[in-house]
Amino acid sequence: MGWNVSLQEGKISCEGSVEGSEVVRLRKMKPVVGIVVSNKMQKSVVVAVDRLFHHKLYNRYIKRTTKFMAHDEKDQCYIGDQVRLDPSRPLSKWKHWIVAEILRKARIYQPLSDNTISQTSTSVEASAAPQA
Repeated sequence: MGWNVSLQEGKISCEGSVEGSEVVRLRKMKPVVGIVVSNKMQKSVVVAVDRLFHHKLYNRYIKRTTKFMAHDEKDQCYIGDQVRLDPSRPLSKWKHWIVAEILRKARIYQPLSDNTISQTSTSVEASAAPQA
């Protein structure tokens, strides 16, 4: 049983034979871009990453979504933010990614407060009242 490990063009490849001609290859993970779908945990977010691949039989592109858990050290991510994830060593059972940067902040809807609603309704009533 022999193993050969080599580093070529930034990719780590590991080849070996186990009882015959079985070959094992390891690849380096690439940074990905996705949308934050959950931030309910402390210093952790769930990011949905979409990818397209070509289906050979149907000759169509198919979209698949994969969810990754990522470490958000400063707890700055909110739902809907577009973020870039960089691979890291395993931080827990499910976390193998770190939020590198927030590419685009989400536009968050903020409902009007009670004071603003009452001020708006009185101004509308005043403008709607007939003037003599």
